[in-house]
Amino acid sequence: MIGTQSGFVARFADGRIFKGFTQDLVPGRASFHLRLADSGDRQRIALADLKAVFCVKSFDGDSERKDSQEGDRPGYGKKMRVVFEDGEEIVGYTSGYAAEKPAFYLFPVDPESNNSRVLVVNRSVKEIEFL
Repeated sequence: MIGTQSGFVARFADGRIFKGFTQDLVPGRASFHLRLADSGDRQRIALADLKAVFCVKSFDGDSERKDSQEGDRPGYGKKMRVVFEDGEEIVGYTSGYAAEKPAFYLFPVDPESNNSRVLVVNRSVKEIEFL
């Protein structure tokens, strides 16, 4: 479970994006609750509807910044490249990937990334390559 120190960006498979905070995001659960950053409303989010949930350092981010695809983060697990159905790619580390599970955490290879970790929903993944 991840607490509320960071913000979360829920990116849906259909392109919608919700930004907010959660205290009950767990990879094996079918859903979690997100308190929306803009309104404070509480939304139940079904994991099956998502592409991924990004744990972010800032909701603003930097759309011009390109995360490094190189680097080494010892202790974070196996290095992998994830390609989503929409073409987005992320390189990072995981110790919890299993194709039969609904989701897994990926820690970006670039420690300066705005994403501190990403909950990747397996059904939204087109390709996975271990590096």
